Amino acid sequence: MLEKTDIRTPVQPANWDYLRVDDAETRKKIDNVFARYAENDNLVGRALIKDIYRGDLAEGVIATIVWGYPKGRYPGGRGFNPVLAQIDDIITILEIGRSRAGSIDAAELCYRFNRITGIGISTYSKMLYLAEVEAQEGVCLIYDQMVMRAISVSTESEMVDLQARLGPNYLSSKGRAPAYRTYPPALQEATYGHFLKAVGLMAERKGMHPADVEQELFLDAPRGRIAEKNGK
Repeated sequence: MLEKTDIRTPVQPANWDYLRVDDAETRKKIDNVFARYAENDNLVGRALIKDIYRGDLAEGVIATIVWGYPKGRYPGGRGFNPVLAQIDDIITILEIGRSRAGSIDAAELCYRFNRITGIGISTYSKMLYLAEVEAQEGVCLIYDQMVMRAISVSTESEMVDLQARLGPNYLSSKGRAPAYRTYPPALQEATYGHFLKAVGLMAERKGMHPADVEQELFLDAPRGRIAEKNGK
């Protein structure tokens, strides 16, 4: 089943002027990504990034980071130069995932990515999904804090077990906007396989692609301020 939803969002090339890459080949790949984005008026959707991955894994990784972080940095201001310095190691993990399609479990993928400094599962799950890696538990999907927040309030039967593993997300409003905690990275990684299974079952029941279910969860997630932070 093909994905139906492909929301395009703007990227800002100027936010990435700070990147300093000594390797000429990586610098060229960065330029190639921005050229592809410019061809699409800097409005980027998932389908475009998947197409970039099919042509070049390194360019796909760069495209993922630029799309996933439109401000050019992590919240708090940390940049991506250290991550790009490890791009060969990231590509190796994606190649392993692709070569072992359907036989490598989510826990092993997380273990391998934990050797990469500077990125967490909210970021590398985007890479796994857009590079079209498939784990034992199902096709890899984006698993970030907003998706987890949506799961915590979901009424879907497939999410009951995962909700129990995650625990509550809502804290309180205290007279202001609703407050939510950030799930710790260790819990996020430990439940990634369970998430892939649950979404796969939900997608099968609804006659949807798993990625459309994930994107629906993201869009339906309750918005509010972060009251507690754990990890990156």
